[in-house]
Amino acid sequence: MWIEIDETGLENFRDLVPAEELYRIGKDEDYIGIGYTRSNNKPPLAAMVFKTDMEEDEEGEYPIIDIRYFAVAEEARMNGVFTGLFKEFLELADNDYIGLIRADIPYDGEYDLACKVLEDFGFEFVPAEQYEFIETLSKCRKNPLLASKDKSSDIAAISSLTPGEFKEVISGLVKSGKISDENDLSANRGDYDIDTSAVMTENGKTKALVLVRGPYGDMLDLVYAGGEGENEDITAVLRESMRLAAAKYGWSARVHVKIKTDEGAGLMMKIFPDARPIPVRRGYLYPEEE
Repeated sequence: MWIEIDETGLENFRDLVPAEELYRIGKDEDYIGIGYTRSNNKPPLAAMVFKTDMEEDEEGEYPIIDIRYFAVAEEARMNGVFTGLFKEFLELADNDYIGLIRADIPYDGEYDLACKVLEDFGFEFVPAEQYEFIETLSKCRKNPLLASKDKSSDIAAISSLTPGEFKEVISGLVKSGKISDENDLSANRGDYDIDTSAVMTENGKTKALVLVRGPYGDMLDLVYAGGEGENEDITAVLRESMRLAAAKYGWSARVHVKIKTDEGAGLMMKIFPDARPIPVRRGYLYPEEE
């Protein structure tokens, strides 16, 4: 039978789902978890973590589900357990009028079993356009960029901005074309870890902005690094953000980064030179036409 994973049942899934994904369920109401088990008294056989959201295109807003993580216990593989779980998930999606379902699957090598499983359910995957990695802050501690004592007086944690000032920062980047709908950034300052997110401004211009969400357990999500300035400005703010994170959470904290295969990847690798980014394939399950 399938069960919903809520705050009271997180402990039962700790051996099947990474701690940070369980932490998202307990902390963020947009994250939902479902699991499959023989009974409530036995360990789960399969689990999925997903997030409901709204996106917008030229035709208006529409609901979407992002599948963040799924897993099947080794003893339950190849016997239809995940199929049962996924069918329940699709029924839940239909009940909530979700039109589009999306999944980002990290993969090593040319083909990955997780992609094949989702393709069997009708997912269409596009070539990898982004990479992701998880790195411990201590791994980049000796990086000369972080060891540098230099700090521009123009860099500040966004905790120093009022909510209105933060909205102006976001709207300025939208007008300049530095943020598109794909970035899915909120103008609500409270959606981020305001003590570790940082910004560099000059004469009303947002030269660089780094936004961090979390923490989810011991992990932070670095969700945006960009701006209207030069690459050196963005690197400087990224460096300051990681310093702030280490000061608040310690060097043992981990950072989850998802980057596109453009110059942004180069900026990230200056801060995390030892990281080994893994390609991410993005798949879509489109709604059936009536």
